[in-house]
Amino acid sequence: MMASCSWPVRSQVLRVVVWLTMLVLLLGIYQSCTSPDSVWLSFSFVGSRPFFLLAPELPSDGQQRPTTDFQTAPSPSSYGREDATRIHPSLNSSVSSETMARTGSTKAEGARSAPTNEVDDRGDSWVGVADPDLKENTALPPSEEIPKGSKDLNSGISEDLDLQNGSTTPFARTRIIKYLEELEKSHPSSKKTELELLAAKLAIQAATVNDADATLYGLLYDNVSAFSLSYKLMEELFRVYVYKDGSNRFVRNGSLTGIYASEGQFIDKIIGSCFEEDDPERAHMFFLPYSVAEMVLSLYVPDSQDMHPLINFVTDYVNNLARTYPFWNRTEGADHFFVACHDWGPATARDQQQLRNNSVKVVCNADMTEEFVVGKDASLPEVYVHNLKPLKVGGPVLSKRAFLAFFAGQMHGHVRPVLIQHWKDKDSSMRIYEEIPRNISRRMNYVQHMKNSKYCICPAGFEVNSPRIVEAIYYDCVPVIIADNFVLPFSDVLNWDAFSLTLPESEIPNLKTHLLNIPEKSYRSMQRRLSKIRQHFLWHQQPVKYDAFHMTLHSVWMSRLNHIHL
Repeated sequence: MMASCSWPVRSQVLRVVVWLTMLVLLLGIYQSCTSPDSVWLSFSFVGSRPFFLLAPELPSDGQQRPTTDFQTAPSPSSYGREDATRIHPSLNSSVSSETMARTGSTKAEGARSAPTNEVDDRGDSWVGVADPDLKENTALPPSEEIPKGSKDLNSGISEDLDLQNGSTTPFARTRIIKYLEELEKSHPSSKKTELELLAAKLAIQAATVNDADATLYGLLYDNVSAFSLSYKLMEELFRVYVYKDGSNRFVRNGSLTGIYASEGQFIDKIIGSCFEEDDPERAHMFFLPYSVAEMVLSLYVPDSQDMHPLINFVTDYVNNLARTYPFWNRTEGADHFFVACHDWGPATARDQQQLRNNSVKVVCNADMTEEFVVGKDASLPEVYVHNLKPLKVGGPVLSKRAFLAFFAGQMHGHVRPVLIQHWKDKDSSMRIYEEIPRNISRRMNYVQHMKNSKYCICPAGFEVNSPRIVEAIYYDCVPVIIADNFVLPFSDVLNWDAFSLTLPESEIPNLKTHLLNIPEKSYRSMQRRLSKIRQHFLWHQQPVKYDAFHMTLHSVWMSRLNHIHL
């Protein structure tokens, strides 16, 4: 039989509790007399046990003081744009395509990429999707998910609350209502969805410094105020109809891992999201949810270099939608878009002229020499997702980076051989390899080389895009982009010059000179900004604000606004 607690022991326990209670009371009284932030002691019971709570003193007005310091909103001068009220660059027809694309001189036509995945020479110690529950070493601050909210069937505007302003009126409605009322009067026969888009466009053009999201670092954006307002309007207004036709494994389905994972990730995230609209009459855009990467696995004959099976499928797929539904023919596909990270993505639209010329191409291969149209099409970041485990990002500060520059990769295209010719084994500070030698890779793999280098060289391969750009951003290695005519991801809003370096291919012989000419202070600023910009290049298992999914969708939203007219 188990022995129970004897009374003498219980008495001793009670004495200890009484003494501890008296000690806490005395400490509370002492602190209230000596501390500038007085502490009051509340005593309550939880069940039959005493519960003590130390809390900040309530001022005379009854409002509790904050218990921690808080960061004040930055002043208008800290947003980094002299004229915050200017028209958003992507909405301003006077902005040149060269400025938008931030590219160099015209390049010669390169060989088309092979259909199979590029061999991974990056090492195996990193992964590619961020876990929203993993706060340590992710460089992502806790971020709120976009509230799904209900939808007002009368207005077509989501009924999310503007919690920041404490209003029960949707933020989007308050910002566009005056424009919407005027447009409804002047264009009574126009569709509501069209008027909403035009009203949003007018509101963004009138953005002021007060619209800037204080959590964003202004220097990283062409116009942080216009972007902040545009993003908020997208959250509440933008609705996309996703076609449900097609039973093939490459329709409404895509791989979430691999070098072309961005297209599968987007397909996966848009379906069932708060942006998906079941009623096509209320949609602002229409999504063609096929995966080119999956088509290659199913339709392409290995080593044939024949894309016709893919082109024929896409042509038949779009033509069937045009025959079945009225939506395509209303705009000849101008309010439709597809997403493709495979190098052949743009070419699959070749034989469907309306898809090729009118629809929005959201592609990793954003090459202006291959029919990418700045302002209409959108550049998709190429993110090599190795697996779906949590991604650890970040890297050492400048003083712990031993090398000036690093590159390792296969000799695809015409740019990399030139890089190897000029810099392989030429300079100990320039770690330029075709493949990292085994005796070196045993001690320092691909990712460790990135973390030990100031600059990561990102040359074009068969095509202009490269996953190295995003990898460099992940590991605080300033990207050096050498790919003429490449329209950088999210360049409709991001100021790439603030955190990267873009060089013409012709400057490869002078690469080291360019790098050494950058002052240390400027380099440190660029490197620090990488940690602030990388949230836009992370795919999450559950999308979070400002991540790769939302930024890609925002590029589609901006394309739609650019071309809205009545």
